[in-house]
Amino acid sequence: MRLNRVHIENFRALESMDISLHPMSVIIGENDVGKTSCMLAIRTLFECRKLDNAADFFKNDRAREVLIEAGFICAAPTPEQLPFRHPDSQEVVVRCTYTFNENRKAQIRQLVPQRMDLRDLSSKGVAKLHELIVELNLAGGLNAKKILKPDALALLTEYLAGLSIDEKTDEWVSISDTDLIKVLPDFILVPVARDLESCTRMTDASLLGKVFRPILKTALDEVLASNALIDVKAKLKGSVDNHVQDLQVLLQEQMNNESLALKHFVDLDPIKGLGFVGNVLLARDAWLAHTGVLGWVVSRPRRARSCYGISFRMNNGT
Repeated sequence: MRLNRVHIENFRALESMDISLHPMSVIIGENDVGKTSCMLAIRTLFECRKLDNAADFFKNDRAREVLIEAGFICAAPTPEQLPFRHPDSQEVVVRCTYTFNENRKAQIRQLVPQRMDLRDLSSKGVAKLHELIVELNLAGGLNAKKILKPDALALLTEYLAGLSIDEKTDEWVSISDTDLIKVLPDFILVPVARDLESCTRMTDASLLGKVFRPILKTALDEVLASNALIDVKAKLKGSVDNHVQDLQVLLQEQMNNESLALKHFVDLDPIKGLGFVGNVLLARDAWLAHTGVLGWVVSRPRRARSCYGISFRMNNGT
C-alpha cells in the first residue's frame, strides 16, 4: 500500500493543494511555499488528534475547516483494507476534516449497495434480516425464520460480496480512528535538517528576510532616507563608471573584437543589495554574421552572491 495522491485545504500555508505522487517523489521549492505544510498535513492524517493550535489553520483562521484527503494504491489488500478497496482503481481513499479544538471526523470511500435496505445489516433486527433472505431467495430449503442472526448476516454478507459494481455506489462512510489505523499503512516523517546560515540571510525567501525586509522597506520609504539613498546611488555609479572602461577592454580581448562596447547601469537596493547590469553591443561584422549572435547580456542576478550569467539570442530566435 503506497500513497498515491493528496488533497489539502486550509492547513498551515496551504489554502488548497492537490499533488500526485509516485513510488519515489521529490518536492522542490523555495522557503515558505508549503513543502513542510504538505508533509505535516500527511502526518496529521495518520495521527489521531485534534487541531488545537491556530497555526495549523490557513492564515491562523480558526473558523476555517481543514480537510486532508489521501488516496492509497493497494495492490495486495489486508482483510481490513479489502472492504474499502475499489476493484477497478485498486485505491483506498480516506478523508479527515478538522474544526478548531474538536475531534476530527474521519471518512473512507466504500462501494455500498444502491439499495438502502441492504446497508448497515448488523444494525437491523432479525425480522428484517429474515425478510431480506426470503426476498433474495437465500434460504434455500430452510425456513428463513429459523435462521439465527449470525447465520442470516453471513448469508446476506456473502450475497453482497457477489454484487456487481453496477449494483453499488461509491460513497463516503464514517470510520472510527481505531478502525482507520488498521486500514492505513505505517508512516514516519523524518524532520529536515535546516541550514541555519541560509535562514539568517536577508534574502526574499529566508526566514530572517521575511520578517525584517518589510520593516526595513517601511523605514527607507521615509523622505530623509530616500534622499540619502539617492546620494549613495550616485556615488556608487561614479565609482563603477571609473572601472567600466577596464572591463570593456577585458571583454574586447576575450571576445577578440575591438568594436565591442559595454553599456551599463548600477542599481542599489538597500534591502536586496547592489546590482550591476551590462549590455554588450557588438558591431555587425563578418564575425557576427558567422556566429549569428545579435547581442550578449552580462548580468548579476540580484539574489545571487557572486554568479554572473550570460544570455544571448540567435538569429533563428532560439
